[in-house]
Amino acid sequence: MTKRNFSTLPTYHPVQMERTFLKAEARLGTPAMLAARRAAWLKAQGLPERKKTFRFNSVSCSQCGRDFGPRDSGFSRCTDHKGTVK
Repeated sequence: MTKRNFSTLPTYHPVQMERTFLKAEARLGTPAMLAARRAAWLKAQGLPERKKTFRFNSVSCSQCGRDFGPRDSGFSRCTDHKGTVK
């Protein structure tokens, strides 16, 4: 079995990686743009859009006890949900 020499692989500068990412994002769009494009396509095809299902039916803050309804995770401290709308 031959041993691979990974030191010959190209290394990329962080600025170069960021530029590459920004080019790809400009070409493909942001995740929100992709979701909107998919929703428009589903609507044009007459297909129902999938509803977001949450992991928990009701979550709350461990510090203050405020209820936030269905979400994927709860809150440990009030600072975690500052500005969150129920």
